[in-house]
Amino acid sequence: MLHAHVYMAKAAKPAEGRQILDAGCGLGSTAFWLAKSFAVRVVGVSNSESNIDRCRELAADLGLKHLTDFRVADLMTSVFAEGAFDSVWNLESLNYLAPKQQYIQKVFGMLKPGGTWVCMDRYGDLSGCRDGVKGATLAALTTGFYTPQHWEGAAALQTYMLQAGFGNITYLNLTEYALPSRAARRRGGWAAAPVLWASLLRPSSFRAMLRAFRVIRASLDLMERGLMTYGLLSGTKPSVQSHSSLSSPPAR
Repeated sequence: MLHAHVYMAKAAKPAEGRQILDAGCGLGSTAFWLAKSFAVRVVGVSNSESNIDRCRELAADLGLKHLTDFRVADLMTSVFAEGAFDSVWNLESLNYLAPKQQYIQKVFGMLKPGGTWVCMDRYGDLSGCRDGVKGATLAALTTGFYTPQHWEGAAALQTYMLQAGFGNITYLNLTEYALPSRAARRRGGWAAAPVLWASLLRPSSFRAMLRAFRVIRASLDLMERGLMTYGLLSGTKPSVQSHSSLSSPPAR
């Protein structure tokens, strides 16, 4: 979503010298934006070796090697030091991870006291999508990238955060800003066509891109039906360990 970084920064409040984990860094856009905008130190993690190689090349080109550290790692199995980061950022990467309760517990451990987790993504309890049109949508959404277990609603995730020990737990629902008009969706589909055609020269790339296109379309369909939302989850690790509470009722 446009301006996702800005929303996340308002919640995480990055400042010079702080340590941030970009969990699921892709090609490094979030890490580079953070390093350049706030002079923070960013560890970017991806399970794609080619992505990490490219991130390192870009860091050198941008003169940001001194502020970034890119690593190949699996977020579910990798071990980071207790209290290593001032904030952990998941920008559209949470839905690649399961079980989510386990991941949220890991994030809590990685944060310093007073540290913040920010997560911008799609959220939806898809247990009701079992037949008819909804079933077809679910089938598209869970082919290739995800299983039904990868999808959980914002309310369930807030509960996991509470159980892990987070405080100041909030969910900012941004679905209305993430959901384009049908006209814009048609334009986007036509714009993607040349890329899909070009990828035909590499069948594996074509299949991956086609799956990605179907996942995006299915997600938008579910958002329109009110079965999925897009927004920002955030929570803070208390400076002094205590029983935390939700700052507002769980949002779906």
